[in-house]
Amino acid sequence: MHTYALPILGIPLHTQSIIYWLFLALTCGSIGYCIIACYGAVRFLSLKKKFASAPPQNFHPPVSLLKPVYGADRDLEDNLRSFYLQDYPTFEILFSAREESDPAVSIVRRLQSEFPLVPTRILLLGQPIHLNAKVHGMEAMTQAASHEILVISDSDVRVSPDYLRKVDAPLSSLEVGMTTVLSKG
Repeated sequence: MHTYALPILGIPLHTQSIIYWLFLALTCGSIGYCIIACYGAVRFLSLKKKFASAPPQNFHPPVSLLKPVYGADRDLEDNLRSFYLQDYPTFEILFSAREESDPAVSIVRRLQSEFPLVPTRILLLGQPIHLNAKVHGMEAMTQAASHEILVISDSDVRVSPDYLRKVDAPLSSLEVGMTTVLSKG
C-alpha cells in the first residue's frame, strides 16, 4: 500500500520536503541558541552575585583614567567633573587633544585648577599619525599613564562617585584581566 502526499498550495512534493528540512534545521538552531543564551545568562548572574556579595575591602589599586577630548560637547564640563569627584584613593586623569585652542582644553584646565589634588595631564598631540585621531590619543595616553590599570571612557560619559570602586572590584579576582561597563542613556 502506497501513501501519497498531496501538494500543498500547488508546491511540488520534493520542494515541500526541502522546505520541511530547512524549517526543522532552523528550529533546531533556534533551540540550540536559546539553550546557549540561557546558560550564558545563568553564568553571568552567578558571577555578578559572586562579585556583589563579597566586594573586596582593601583592593583599590592606582588607576589611570584616559579621556580623549575634542570640542566642547554638550554637558562636557559636568561629565568631566564627575570623574574628578571619584571616591577612590589613588587615580590620575589623562586627557588627549590635538591643540591648545580646542575648547575642551580650556574646560579641562578650569577643572584642573578647581581640583588641584587630582593629578591631571593634558597631552597635546597635534595632527594624528593614525587615520583615527582617537586611536592616536589612546596610544599616547597609554604610554604616558603612570598606573597599570587603565580606565577608558569618552568625554560624553558621566559617572557616580563610586564608579572606580565598581570598575576595579572584579579585578580583585585572579581570573579577571579586563572588565567593561555598559553605558545607559
